[in-house]
Amino acid sequence: MKVYYEGLETDQPYDAVRQKILEKIRQLRTDKIRAAYVTALRVQTTVYVTLAPPRANVDLQNAQTTGPKKAPVTIVEFADYECPYCQKVAADVKKLQADMGDKVAFTYKDFPIHSRSGKAAEATRCAGKQGKFWELHDELYRSKELDLDQLKAQARALKLDSAEFDKCLDSGEQAAAVERDHKEGARLGISGTPSFFINGHFMSGALDYATLRQIVEQQLAVQNQGLANAGSK
Repeated sequence: MKVYYEGLETDQPYDAVRQKILEKIRQLRTDKIRAAYVTALRVQTTVYVTLAPPRANVDLQNAQTTGPKKAPVTIVEFADYECPYCQKVAADVKKLQADMGDKVAFTYKDFPIHSRSGKAAEATRCAGKQGKFWELHDELYRSKELDLDQLKAQARALKLDSAEFDKCLDSGEQAAAVERDHKEGARLGISGTPSFFINGHFMSGALDYATLRQIVEQQLAVQNQGLANAGSK
């Protein structure tokens, strides 16, 4: 548990978060056992899932998106810059984008939970005003440096207009936009990060690269089958 605590990069003392760590570890173990049990059942029994997973309409207007507008698969992530699971999955998302090319579009939405993540989210939006949202977004997940002076230092390293960036960040100009994302996430039933909507289908948790790619390929296969069926009519 103390090793887990050291990886959290929190200012809170160990005794203050010990119970939360214990609960998290228990939940992770429970989820792992449950997943293994379900997998074992599927191996033993032929199962056909004919119901399509539920879909949700996520508002992409004014959202930060990279990739083709008409990509066959759209991945929307609600995340928190201070969340260790979001930090872990960021590299896998980046690799997936590179490997899948124009088949995938990626949209990032803010769902700040931790104390410093709200201001970090504002910082990326301030950088976006100067055309460098994704550059600062990637840098924050790489560096994990989220204090106010660190945010400003990273903006300067990206050659942003310091005066304009600092004014935007200090004034809270982008706070309302960040809050809109958070309220939308809450409306969609999100309670933790990272949370994904892949072509509208909800997926929760720190999905690894293999899982993300499998889901994307499933979505591509479904669309290709739909086109094939339409062509045969």
